[in-house]
Amino acid sequence: MDFKKINMNDAITMVRLSVPTTVQSIMPPLSSAFMISFISSFGMNTIAGFGVARNLELIMFMPTTGMCMAVTSIVGQCVGAKRHDRAMDYLKSSMIIGGSLIAITSVLVILFSGQLTAVFGQGAEVAQVVSRFFSIISIGYVLYMLTSCMQGYITGIGKPGMAMVLLVLYYIVFRIPTAYIFKQLFGLNGVWFAFLISHILSMIVAFVMVSYIQKTYSAEYRICHKLGA
Repeated sequence: MDFKKINMNDAITMVRLSVPTTVQSIMPPLSSAFMISFISSFGMNTIAGFGVARNLELIMFMPTTGMCMAVTSIVGQCVGAKRHDRAMDYLKSSMIIGGSLIAITSVLVILFSGQLTAVFGQGAEVAQVVSRFFSIISIGYVLYMLTSCMQGYITGIGKPGMAMVLLVLYYIVFRIPTAYIFKQLFGLNGVWFAFLISHILSMIVAFVMVSYIQKTYSAEYRICHKLGA
């Protein structure tokens, strides 16, 4: 490999694409650190319950992560083929399939949260925390799946910066201030509701972003069609 022949524009492009991805990967642990600081005053059982819930979320989010990566890949192929219309078709299909899958998973986790908590060697008090956590946030996981599909679409269409902004809003801007304020008003349940609110608001923002991208490409298509005519 001749490193002297590396194109500087290619290097700049790689950095431009990698920075948003790096920032996105930092968001989840940073958000969790803030959440732990908020719930620490409620005792060790609450901290342990939050840890168990987050571990279960890792399992639940595997299909979500996979769907996001799949959408990013296939939308990128559609863009390369100049078939933006097909990109939207794939997004719609992923949202239907992914939303149904995560809904089923969420129901199972809620129903068996006690048994799943016992797998981690935790007692009844911790199980109650986990059960309450999932009962409040459960619908949010479906919204998170839909948001992740749209995030994959946004990244695949060539807008990684917008995808980065979406996750910063989701994990930091929407969640952390809301958790702090709601904790003062409603206690521990307020912190859990902050998760749900971040899911709702992020899905709305993602939908607005996708709609904007669609309008932009539709306008470009009309201009190119007129010029071609």
